[in-house]
Amino acid sequence: MTTTAQVIPDHPATYSKTVLDRFREVLVDHVALHGPIRVLDPNAGTGGVHELAQAGTIETVGLELQPEWAAAHPDTIVGDATAMPFADGEFSAGVCSFCYGNRMADHHHAKDPCKEGQRVKEGEQPVGSCVHGVFVYADGRPPVTCPGCKGSGLSKRNSYAHALRRSGVEPVASPTNAQLSRWGPGYRQLHEAMLDEWLRVIEPGGLVVVNMSNHLETLKVQGEKVQVEHRVVEWWVNQLLVRGCRLDEVRRVATRRNRQGANRDARVVGEVVMVAYNRSPRWR
Repeated sequence: MTTTAQVIPDHPATYSKTVLDRFREVLVDHVALHGPIRVLDPNAGTGGVHELAQAGTIETVGLELQPEWAAAHPDTIVGDATAMPFADGEFSAGVCSFCYGNRMADHHHAKDPCKEGQRVKEGEQPVGSCVHGVFVYADGRPPVTCPGCKGSGLSKRNSYAHALRRSGVEPVASPTNAQLSRWGPGYRQLHEAMLDEWLRVIEPGGLVVVNMSNHLETLKVQGEKVQVEHRVVEWWVNQLLVRGCRLDEVRRVATRRNRQGANRDARVVGEVVMVAYNRSPRWR
């Protein structure tokens, strides 16, 4: 019997190489001092955390709310980061890139048509165009499913919701889905619950590593457009500190930022990796 391999939808926010490299450095240094570790990523996506695994020294476990992305790696399970199926202190370390609260959290349905034909060029001449999700070549080659919109016929949006919809599924919609949460009171309330649960399953004194980024948003103030930087990194630093974590380092890491959309040039420089140790009675 022939079986069809499951197609994993694209993920709009996979780990960058530089962030993973920094995670690896921190974990390897920790192993050298404390021995083998078991690491949890509670927002694992398609499983980039598992690139950090090292036989005998670093075991990685992923938790992901969206079943389609959890299926990308056998060491990722489907689960809710606000109610994890793990015991207190089950892990000796954790790494995570929590959602940034930027426009990747948009979840409206895009209606404007795909513009793939304007981007795919050989020299100065378009090689074809997208027609209702089918890419039609100008030179008469057989048409194919449009690589830009994956057959939807709609303009591409680099967001969690649209990445799944392009693959024909709706994202899990629940009050605990951080992927659909923009920066604001709701984001902060949800991520406080996720952080509390993550720290619960990491042993006292265990390693806690967070990747985060600020982002820019253009707002109208008294009729004028003003660009505001949302201080998401600073909020996360504060949340670790008020929970009794010992903050060891906050380091900026150079990454290639998202260059899609109307605001593609409005990006903060780089991302941040925070290294901390979970609350422990001996530090109180």
